[in-house]
Amino acid sequence: QKELYKLESPKDIFATYYLLKLNNFDNIAKDRLDEWIYFLKNSEIKDDFKAKGLAQAKEKMRIDELGEQEKVAYANYIKAEKIRLSEIDTAIEDGKDLAKKELLPLILEANVKIAEEQKLKEEAQSALKATVFQLHKLNMPTAQIADITGISKDEIERILFN
Repeated sequence: QKELYKLESPKDIFATYYLLKLNNFDNIAKDRLDEWIYFLKNSEIKDDFKAKGLAQAKEKMRIDELGEQEKVAYANYIKAEKIRLSEIDTAIEDGKDLAKKELLPLILEANVKIAEEQKLKEEAQSALKATVFQLHKLNMPTAQIADITGISKDEIERILFN
């Protein structure tokens, strides 16, 4: 059985049960266990109680105390709220799917075009710089190089001396 259940002792299989004597409780909650005992004895949860799970128990008690019409209205409200949240989640997922299927390829295509344009621009800049260097080697004056290339004298000097 140890091999079957992967446990050391039979006590590890079964839950531990505690018997609480509620009649001996003095209705003073000193800790979180006392808050639960107070709730079990008095069917009441004070606002200052902080024990884990008591907030959910308080909400459940509030719903149980509603009249039949109020319970039905509340149940319908909760159902409608779940549907609304589900619709929002579905819309978000549909939006993500649409973006992946339709927008992502467009973005990737645009990125490729931008990269190609950047490459062409760099090649043109490189060719222009090479032209400036060639004309300078031929001892052509900066003013004449500027006229031929269409770039300013300052830019020509920056290219030549940087």
